[in-house]
Amino acid sequence: MKWGVGEIRRYTREPLSFEETVDLMKDLQARNSDIIHAEPVHVSGYLVSHDHEIILHCQAACELTMPSTRTTDAVTFDLEFPIKERYVYPNQDFDNDEYEETTILLEQDFIDLIPTVVDGILLNIPTRIIGEDEDDQSLPSGNAWVVLTEFDFLAQRAKEKEETVDPRLTQLKTLFNEAEE
Repeated sequence: MKWGVGEIRRYTREPLSFEETVDLMKDLQARNSDIIHAEPVHVSGYLVSHDHEIILHCQAACELTMPSTRTTDAVTFDLEFPIKERYVYPNQDFDNDEYEETTILLEQDFIDLIPTVVDGILLNIPTRIIGEDEDDQSLPSGNAWVVLTEFDFLAQRAKEKEETVDPRLTQLKTLFNEAEE
């Protein structure tokens, strides 16, 4: 997935479309040792030469296997994300705020998508990886401690708040009890 700038610029009437499947497991594991397995990545999109810039829009999809963040068991999940980049030469005048694409300075006369796709995968790995069968499992606990989900924590906090009586109101409660007698 490497194209020369001259080759891309020859496509003046229509974009340079591509659709490829590449094996990036070694590249991914070299940068993130938590990745147990990575299926080949399917990348499809197009490159457009516009004035003195090249615009890339593509979609990448793969299947990764990583350890669960809860139990460290292997969990396989799908990952799909867009890549939008704009390539310009360093001597060009460019304004990053004008464009939706990430602006990349061209340092060579070619565009290699392999590092871009690897970066995209690593940036899109979720911070919380839970297997389907783990959602119903009880969370770890010990002597006088327990791990709670956010939902359970908020429910517990609401219950404690409900049960806690304002000390100023306890005096009123005793006053009502005396009045009833």
